[in-house]
Amino acid sequence: EDILDDLNGFVLMVVALVHDVDHMGLNNSFHFKAETPMGILSNSTGSTSVLEVHHCNLTIDILSDPGCNILKGLSSHDLKHAIKLIIDCILATDMAKHKELMEFGAKLFENGIDASDHEHTKTVMQLILKGADISNVTKPFDISRRWAIAVTEEFFQQGDKEREMGQDVNPMFDRASNKALADGQVTFIKFVGKPYFELLQSILPRFQYWKDVAQNNEGAWMQMHA
Repeated sequence: EDILDDLNGFVLMVVALVHDVDHMGLNNSFHFKAETPMGILSNSTGSTSVLEVHHCNLTIDILSDPGCNILKGLSSHDLKHAIKLIIDCILATDMAKHKELMEFGAKLFENGIDASDHEHTKTVMQLILKGADISNVTKPFDISRRWAIAVTEEFFQQGDKEREMGQDVNPMFDRASNKALADGQVTFIKFVGKPYFELLQSILPRFQYWKDVAQNNEGAWMQMHA
């Protein structure tokens, strides 16, 4: 409440609902390699964020439906502000931009957060949404484990499709690799999850819980791996 005003807080809740709308369980790389219509369109326009642009387009379509437009009470100025923020936040969830977002946030907030600075509040929203997007590693272990099983199966199904199409299969997506579930989770938490939530907690101390649970889950997976 001391960083985001009512409008930005509302937009953050909206974008949390829509940021993965119509995700079909296939990543951006697949759409480029398989030359799906979405992949071809993105390649032609120079965008690498195939899915994220798709989520943005569908969100705008949904909000254009009078029966679904929960932003209709906003003024013209606030509506433009909200739509721009929704798009910026969704685009920031592209994992290909993960490192870029972390580096930008770390530098931007070296001296703390200025709630009156639009770039600061926008980046806080992007960081929180990104945290929510990869938050399966911050759930209690039993829940996090079920998420890990579901996500890994999603990866394997993409790998199966790639193999059927004669495409190279990323080892992480290869069902035949027989890689232990714990291996992938330890790697993800160690190199992606934990560094991210350490940064997020350093900027927003109230996220200490997420950081602690991610670290605890890493320990639990390591015990299963041993």
